[in-house]
Amino acid sequence: MQAGIEILLDRETSWDDAARRRLRGRNLFLGRSPLAFAREQQQALADLFRRSFSRGLAAAKSTAVPAMFVQGLMLAIVVGYYCSPQLATALGRLTAFKQECGSAFSFVSMGLISVFAELFRIRFAGEKFNRSHLLSMGFGFLVFGCMGLIYDAFNHLQERVWGGLAPTQRTLAKVATDQFVYTIIFAHPYQTLLYVWKDEKFDGARFVKRVTPLRRFYVREMFAVLVTNWAFWIPMTAIIYCLPVGLQFMMCSLAIGIWVLLLTALTAE
Repeated sequence: MQAGIEILLDRETSWDDAARRRLRGRNLFLGRSPLAFAREQQQALADLFRRSFSRGLAAAKSTAVPAMFVQGLMLAIVVGYYCSPQLATALGRLTAFKQECGSAFSFVSMGLISVFAELFRIRFAGEKFNRSHLLSMGFGFLVFGCMGLIYDAFNHLQERVWGGLAPTQRTLAKVATDQFVYTIIFAHPYQTLLYVWKDEKFDGARFVKRVTPLRRFYVREMFAVLVTNWAFWIPMTAIIYCLPVGLQFMMCSLAIGIWVLLLTALTAE
């Protein structure tokens, strides 16, 4: 899953003027063959992908220490679950509580992560609470709450699909499906596009203007975030998917909560 990384990346990207002109394609076709024009466009796009990848990698390096802290904490919980009967019993009770609450637990718990993150950001920024903060918390609660419902269902679907494999194969299959199918096709676009809509004051015309052309928007504002998220979530999901399916959602929620709060504190400083 993706959470919190967008705050590390600037909204605007410092592409050089030549790359901008090549990508726009204004008047480039004049005096050139269609093949030469297509090659130039492809080269420009490749340049932008390399720049975006570098930005994502740089953001990942800047958050390496807090990322390893959260990953180490989750790894300690996994080891403790299999080595400590007391911890396994306590986590088993949490699993039973989640099952009793049903879908409400998935929605509310994930939604509250966004609310606490916003409150934490306001506190660190020294801002006075106002109506815009309340709107932001309400929006985040709905977006993350719906994501919680979907991700919980996705976890159980993965278990049905890959549950018959050997433990190592099952974990690798779940990580690959999570990060290279679910995240790319749904989770990353879902969160990014909704928050872009929010950034544009929920104005449909401004939203469409910002995300078009879609290819350029993806390279500028989405790909770098995706790279940074992979740096954190590929190891994290490998850890989380070592646990029974009933615990995976709760450990993922815990990881997201700590990760977002750490990033909020880091960027505030």
